[in-house]
Amino acid sequence: MSYRDRMRAASFRGVPFHVQSDDVSGGRAVVSHAYPGRGSYPEDLGTQPRVMEFAAYVIGADYDIDRDRLIAALEMPGPGELVHPRHGSMMAQADGFTVSEAAGRQRLASFRLRFERADLAPSPVSIVDTQAQVNRAADFADLETLAGYEAAFDITGLPDWAVALSGAPLSAAADLLMAGAVDLTASLGGFVDPDTAARAAGIGTAFTDAVATVRAVLDLTAFADFAEGLTAFAPAAAGLATPTRLRAAGNATLAAGLVRRLALTGWARTAAAAEFGNADAALGMRARLGEALRVEALTAADGSEDRAATALFDLRGRVVADLTDRAAKLERLVPFELPSGPVLEIAQRLYGDGARAEELILAAPAPHPLFHAGTGLAIGR
Repeated sequence: MSYRDRMRAASFRGVPFHVQSDDVSGGRAVVSHAYPGRGSYPEDLGTQPRVMEFAAYVIGADYDIDRDRLIAALEMPGPGELVHPRHGSMMAQADGFTVSEAAGRQRLASFRLRFERADLAPSPVSIVDTQAQVNRAADFADLETLAGYEAAFDITGLPDWAVALSGAPLSAAADLLMAGAVDLTASLGGFVDPDTAARAAGIGTAFTDAVATVRAVLDLTAFADFAEGLTAFAPAAAGLATPTRLRAAGNATLAAGLVRRLALTGWARTAAAAEFGNADAALGMRARLGEALRVEALTAADGSEDRAATALFDLRGRVVADLTDRAAKLERLVPFELPSGPVLEIAQRLYGDGARAEELILAAPAPHPLFHAGTGLAIGR
């Protein structure tokens, strides 16, 4: 087997690129100390960073797509997997790039890439604020959702009945919001009437404010139920396929997507802010919310809403990472079996602390404080 057989296709974070030439630098970090009349001596400070530089390019009929994918991979935070043609796979941190295109070189984008290897020496310990990452990802998903809605939702020239059909999901969502015994009139403005709903300026922002108002008065469990109700929203079929009905149906699809996605980002923020009493509660919320985000991201992708789909997939990843990290720091629920009796007595037997009876009630509600079946789930500590 020759060296050509051992060469690998170059890529970063799974995004391929071609290599025209590359340079690798490294060695020892040395400082020379000089003293008058006594000469000098070199002090070895350890290993220098292993730096890899590439003259790279993407080429082909879809070079622009490949260019943008590589740029996105290079701008993502933190180290990623770099596959070097001759040095194999490693973790590396992207450290700046330049991209060049010229009118005389069509279907080609040239890159100058610089990476620093990130897996040769231990790095300082850092603590990632996973909850803040969820909130930032939710903010970005909101921006993509609102931008897509405002760019495509168009009722110009539609008759009143088509305007009403276009805004029907928004009006239905308003009814559900109002049913929560929360006065949202100030936030929603003209949202409630279907004729004015579709025309209302900044309706996406108004709905975002309305969801935030509900979040402020509901706990995580109640808001999750509320959000799941909104994520079930789907526009009615267009019926007879006339141009006007098809336009109205397209608007309604956008409006329903707006409702679902803003509900999901609100749910993600609520989960990030919530305190979980045990690992099972956090992992259960991870599965429930993660699946809802996955379904909506696939829906966006199927509708060719690539930017929204990417933002939703990123939000899902942040949510899963946050809840996984926090669950790892909590105790799991374990089954127990004791003689039946008052909840206080069962808590005393399990934990040596009757004051923790509330934990048992939350895990498995008792029909009466003076009676507990003696079996169920309890925090394993």
